[in-house]
Amino acid sequence: MEKLPTQLLGIGFSLERGNNKEKERIPFDIVFPPHSGFKEAKKISSIDGLKDRAVPKWENNNVNVLTISPAREGDAGNYTCTAYDTATARNESANFIAARTIAVNVPNNINVVEEERLRIECEVKGNPELHWIYQNETFDKSRDRVILEDYTKDNKVIRNGAFIIEKITMEDRGTVVCVGEDLYTKETSEDECTVRIKDKYAALWPFLGICAEVIVLCAIIVIYEKKRNKTELEESDTDQSPDQKNTPDHGKEANLRHRQ
Repeated sequence: MEKLPTQLLGIGFSLERGNNKEKERIPFDIVFPPHSGFKEAKKISSIDGLKDRAVPKWENNNVNVLTISPAREGDAGNYTCTAYDTATARNESANFIAARTIAVNVPNNINVVEEERLRIECEVKGNPELHWIYQNETFDKSRDRVILEDYTKDNKVIRNGAFIIEKITMEDRGTVVCVGEDLYTKETSEDECTVRIKDKYAALWPFLGICAEVIVLCAIIVIYEKKRNKTELEESDTDQSPDQKNTPDHGKEANLRHRQ
């Protein structure tokens, strides 16, 4: 397949023509004859916000190059180059897809306490369309217990960028996958997050364990003190009994009785 002449500048875009795709991460500069460039079937020279950045220029080899600079995400789309072929007396055209390389990113894992709210945000590069895969089901809109919400980051709205489950349960743990797809090139990018669910009483068990240890320790101390006091009392009674028999008064009483 004939390769379209291009002048490549900047970062972030790739150019595709039919099955011939240049995967260089660059903006698109597309070769057009003057005033014959179209985007989504509209003349580039009539598109506000694009026409002022689209500059046609003739090269030395009689090639007219349309440079769009600086390239923006909104510049992605289907482009058509048309030219009149004097040899065949007919118009010739070629279609191109200009698209920014896409990427998506979610946390590697996330921990959620049982019955709390799970929220995962999918960050994107480029302008992909997002859907989610969870428990072998695909979600491109909210349904059942899964809620998909838009969120804003750096003044950019990420459609369906937040995956939410209210009052999560132990059965909800697993893997959640964010998938981004470029609408023009059908290129996809995906990233997955492992969801771990913590028992809602998990923080209480250590506290209860400490309380139980304190109660057992106090019980041991009380029992020990009672036993020690009882032993000391018995020893005191045992020590006093022989002394009473050997006192002087006791001997005198015996003598008096003998004399009588």
